[in-house]
Amino acid sequence: MVAEEMGLSTLFIGANREKDLPQSDEWSGFRVERKGRYYPMLNGQGFGLYIKGLMSFNFKTFKYLIKVKPEIVHISDIESYWSGFLYCKIYRKKMIYNIHDNLAQRYQLSKKLKWILNNIEGIAVKCSSVALVPEEFRRASLPNYCKSKVKVVKNTPEDISEGLQREFQIKEQVTIFYAGWMDEGRGIHQLIEIVNALENAQLICAGEGDNKIIEMLKSHEKVNYLGFLTHKEIMDYTNKVDFVYACYNPCREINLYAAPNKLAEALSTGCPVIVNSEAKVSYNVEQYHCGIVAPYGNVDEITQQIKIITQDPNVYNEMSRQARKLFEKEYSWIVAKSAMQQTLNQLIAR
Repeated sequence: MVAEEMGLSTLFIGANREKDLPQSDEWSGFRVERKGRYYPMLNGQGFGLYIKGLMSFNFKTFKYLIKVKPEIVHISDIESYWSGFLYCKIYRKKMIYNIHDNLAQRYQLSKKLKWILNNIEGIAVKCSSVALVPEEFRRASLPNYCKSKVKVVKNTPEDISEGLQREFQIKEQVTIFYAGWMDEGRGIHQLIEIVNALENAQLICAGEGDNKIIEMLKSHEKVNYLGFLTHKEIMDYTNKVDFVYACYNPCREINLYAAPNKLAEALSTGCPVIVNSEAKVSYNVEQYHCGIVAPYGNVDEITQQIKIITQDPNVYNEMSRQARKLFEKEYSWIVAKSAMQQTLNQLIAR
């Protein structure tokens, strides 16, 4: 979006993760090309198929980049790094390396292996024109020798809530919203326990993932499962619900460093967010008193906090105002947009 507004022509090259999708497409007004063999969202299974899919994607993407000859290539994570790296080095073009998840934090490995992976990513950063991370604590985790090339650009939605006035009043039903990947590490079973413990609560869920969890949600009388939603639809629901749930099992290191989109989406609409205290993003939520912060899986504490907050509109409304304050300071679309514009301008000027 930022690149288009700056007069640059953009093209998104993606992998074939779903069957029967066209090779050339358009999504939200942007051109899309899909390359490589089909390989599904495996959720940790089918490693051989995953490797074959990655190799096919990188090979076909490299060939396509040679064909279209872009001046700037924006690489989305280490899996697609290699096609862009080879093209940019051979043809002396600019490369943005976007680190969605730090490589060394993804897996339960020994300290030595994590050190190796972190340095692989550090070298990848050094070989890029610039690297992007969504939070400062993610930048701090990378090797010191590459940090000068790392820029923080927050995960944030375009701010659609100008003039928003979220005024909570005591009502018959409290709504909690979860939108994201459905798996055991997102505290969904604990969320169901919370909803069950609240007499007047409804859970609204959206997303894809583990079929067992999805079937469980579909069959629950206090859950409204919506399937896959567009970003606009997610923002519409976020604007209407009372709480957004964003918890991550701390047994995986990557979950401690999670930078969830749903956090900024909730803050942008003034919606209090429920986060677990082990996650580093919980620090600002706690400092601004704009949500519920509790240890992962502590159903009793979260349930009790929801009861206290929803029984006093003044408490809720103050949390809502604080959520907007945090959004405007840390996650504003204006700030994120400015950071991307500066990055692109610097690359264009080189």
